[in-house]
Amino acid sequence: MPASAIGKISMEPEQSERHAEGHQHLDVRRVLAEEWREGEPEPADECSRLCSRQLAHERVRRDAVQRDARQLQHVVGEHRVIRDPDDGRRQRIGAEQVLGERGDACVRRERREVPPVAGERQMLRVPRQDRGVQQRIAGVAEDVRGENREQVSKEQERDPEIAERGQRHSRTNITTVLKDRMRAFVRRLRRWLSPTLRRPDLLEAREREAGIDFVYRFVLARPADEEGRARYLRRMQDEGMTLREVAAEIAASDEFQRRLRGTIAREHDEASGALAQSEALVDAGALSATLSVEDLARTADEYYRTTLQFADRYLAKPFADPRDTPDLLGSFAHLVAGLRLVPGMTVLDFGAGACWTTRCLTQLGCEAIALDVSPTALELGKQLYARLPPIGSTPPPRFLVFDGRRIDLPDASVDRIFCFDAFHHVPNPADVMRELGRVLRPGGVAGFSEPGRHHSKGARSQYEMKNYTAIENDVVMEDVWTWARAAGFVDLELAAFSTESYRVPPAEFDEITRGGRALSRYADRVRVFLQGHQTFLLTKGVRGKGEGERPVRDSREREGLTGEIAIQLERGSVGSGEPVRGTATVQNVGSVSWLPGSTPHGGVNLGVHLRARDGSPISVDFARIRLEGTTAPGRTQRVEFALTPPDPGDYLLEFDLVSEGVGWFEMNGSATITRAITVS
Repeated sequence: MPASAIGKISMEPEQSERHAEGHQHLDVRRVLAEEWREGEPEPADECSRLCSRQLAHERVRRDAVQRDARQLQHVVGEHRVIRDPDDGRRQRIGAEQVLGERGDACVRRERREVPPVAGERQMLRVPRQDRGVQQRIAGVAEDVRGENREQVSKEQERDPEIAERGQRHSRTNITTVLKDRMRAFVRRLRRWLSPTLRRPDLLEAREREAGIDFVYRFVLARPADEEGRARYLRRMQDEGMTLREVAAEIAASDEFQRRLRGTIAREHDEASGALAQSEALVDAGALSATLSVEDLARTADEYYRTTLQFADRYLAKPFADPRDTPDLLGSFAHLVAGLRLVPGMTVLDFGAGACWTTRCLTQLGCEAIALDVSPTALELGKQLYARLPPIGSTPPPRFLVFDGRRIDLPDASVDRIFCFDAFHHVPNPADVMRELGRVLRPGGVAGFSEPGRHHSKGARSQYEMKNYTAIENDVVMEDVWTWARAAGFVDLELAAFSTESYRVPPAEFDEITRGGRALSRYADRVRVFLQGHQTFLLTKGVRGKGEGERPVRDSREREGLTGEIAIQLERGSVGSGEPVRGTATVQNVGSVSWLPGSTPHGGVNLGVHLRARDGSPISVDFARIRLEGTTAPGRTQRVEFALTPPDPGDYLLEFDLVSEGVGWFEMNGSATITRAITVS
C-alpha cells in the first residue's frame, strides 16, 4: 500500500484505473458515461434521477474530503493533487507525514469494510431496460460473485448487506449505502488524522520499530519478539507511549528481574568503579540477619569514615550534582508540604546523615534535632552549620547519636518526624517505628521519603550492600502500615507526584489542562516514577478520652482559619486620652483549633487596623485584643477591650482576627468589622 493512498481519495478519471489497487474510489458518473458512449440510448427518467442523486452524494463526499485536505495544508511533506470533479480547480496539500502515520492503516481498514457493498475495482452498471432500471453489482463478496456471472433475477443479485436491512434492492438502496459508507469513512479519517495533527513530532513507524528493538536489546539483551513489537507499536501509535515509557515497562517485567538476579553489571556513579558480575543478588534480609544492630551501626559510621574524601559533596547537598538536585528538592518539598511545618515546631530529623535536611529545617524556623547512628556523619553536620549557618534568628539545632534501638528523647517530645531516604536502611524497622511513635506527640505527623518495594534489587543497592555492608531494604507499604498501627499511628497517606519534568508542545499542554487523552500519558509517567519513589505520612492518634482518635489541626496552619466577629462600642466619640471601650464576640467557624493568643507562633488574637474616614490605612497593627485559652471549632469567646485612642480626629477602626506569624483571617475570606470613632 503506497503511503499516499489517502491523498488519492478523489482524483482525475484517467488516474482511477492506475490507482485502483491503492484506494476505494467509485466514480459512478464515469462508469455511466462509458456505458452511454458505447452507443446506449440516453437513460430514462428513472436513470436520470439516479444519476442526479448519485452526483449529489458525490459532491457531499468530495466536499468532506476537501475539508480534510484543507486541514492538512500546514503539514510539511510531499504534495498531492486533489482535483475538483466539477470545475477542475486544484488544491495542494502537504500530506506525507499524516499519510505515513495514519493513512495506510486507515485505508487498509476501509478496504476490509467496503467490499461487501462496492468491493475493489467495482463498476456499477445501469443499462436501460424496457421495464425499469436493473442494477448489476460485480466484484462483491465471494459467496455471491459466482451468481453474478449469470443474468439472474433481482432476488439473486441482491446485496447481502441490503438484504439484512430488509430493504428492496433498488437504485435508492445502493446510493444510500454508498453515501453512508463514504460519510463513515470521512468521519473515521478525521478521527485517525486529528491525533497526528496535534502531535507533529510523533516518530515514523520505522523509527518506532527500530527504537523498540534497541530497548529490547539494551534491557533484555535480545531482539524484540513479534508479539511484543506489535504491542508496543500499537500503544505508541494509539496511546502516544514514548520509548522511555517502553523501556520503563520492560525494565519492570519479570523477564528483566530474572535476568537481574543472574548478573549485576552496573557502574557506581559516585565511586565510578565497575561492579563485577555476581552469581546472585545480595539479599537485604539475609544480610541483616547475619549482623547485630550494633554491628550495622558501626558499619554505617565506617561508611562515612571511609568516604570522607566526598565530604564536600555531602555538605553541598542538595546542590552537589545537577542530576540529583531536581529529585532531592522535589521530594523534600512534597515532604515539607505534607508535614505542614510551621516555625517553632520541634522536628526530629531521623537518619539525618550529614544534616543538609536538618539545616533546611532550621532555616524554616523549626527546632531541629539531627539523629543518626553515625557520629562521623553528625560531625559533618556540625561543620555544615559552622561553614554555612542559617540566615536570621533561628533555633539552634541538637545532635543525637542513635544506638539503633532507643531514641534518647522523652515520650511525646517532638511535633514532627522528618525521615528523608533513611528508613529503608534500618535493620529492625518494627522496633524503630515503635520508638518514633513513642517520641511523637499525640496528633503529630511522621513523614517519610523512601524508595519502592523492589529497591533492594536495584544495581546501586546491590553495589552498596556488597561493598559497604549497607542495608537496602525494600519498602512495602503493607508492612509499614502494620508496624505503624502497632506504634499508635491511626492514618496513612501517600503523596502521588513526580519530580521528573514532562515536557510537551503547547497543544498537548492545553490538552492536559483540559483533561484530554494527553493527561493519561502524563499519568503513565507519574505511575512509572511512583514505582520507585514513595512519600508517605503517618499521623499519631490522640490518646485519652478518645483513644486512637484523629487529631484536630490548629491555628499554626493557614488553611481552615475562618471566624466571625461582632463588635459593640460603648461610645462612638471619646475625648483625647480617653480609652475606646467595647465588647467583642468572636466565633470559630473554621476547621482548626485556635491556640491561645499568648502562643508565640499561631496564637489567635483580635487585631485592629486604624484607617482614615476615607478608608486609607494609617496603622495596620494599631492594637491587639488578647484571646485567652484554646478555641475549638464551633466555640465562641466574648472579651471586653479598652483601646488607647489615636490623636484627635475622625477614624475608622477595622477589626480582624489574626493568627500570629501565620496571617490575617481576611486572607482566608473572613469578613472584617468596621466602626467609626471620633477623638476630640
